Amino acid sequence: MNHEVEPSISEATLLLIQHGGKVEDFIKAASKESGDVIHWMLGRLKARLVDVLGKDLEENPWSKDSFLFRKPAWRRDQVVFGFSYSAERTIGNHLLPAYSHIIGIRVQSDGNSKDQPRVARTIYEALSQDQERSLMVCAAIGRAPKEVLRATNTFWPLYTGAGLKPGDSWRQWADNVVEQVVALAVAATPVLDEVAAEGGPTV
Repeated sequence: MNHEVEPSISEATLLLIQHGGKVEDFIKAASKESGDVIHWMLGRLKARLVDVLGKDLEENPWSKDSFLFRKPAWRRDQVVFGFSYSAERTIGNHLLPAYSHIIGIRVQSDGNSKDQPRVARTIYEALSQDQERSLMVCAAIGRAPKEVLRATNTFWPLYTGAGLKPGDSWRQWADNVVEQVVALAVAATPVLDEVAAEGGPTV
């Protein structure tokens, strides 16, 4: 190496050198604040979904990283379904880009129900059999049906990733998630109403 040429040091390296003993503390604080961003986004999402699903909207977090928003009637025995956001990792333990950020239509069993796969399949069929409706619902989240409809998934008959795009700020990301889920809810609520009312055969 040429000792006569001073190395070029990036701003990131300078910060790490200058604050080397605090890097872990910085990451821990940033992870907690990333969790705060997610919970803030979820609060905004719930407020917006009330306008679509009604004041009786129910929120069913089934773990520390996944949340389901639904009408009370969206149930078949022990199986509930609705619109969902899932971080797929414990919220508050990671930086915002490290989460999977999945959104879509989720089916969840209150107990050990064998009906969950059948309900998921029924929703998939209701979404996929009518091509015009399928295109409309999937277009609400900017996707084609083949990209987001999941015939064999027993939890998510429809889902897509909603991670940070290159150059996005955390506010832009939160806005994008809220707008996508609300648009999906507007388009797909009639489908879930039909399923809840047993508007079609359970496959």
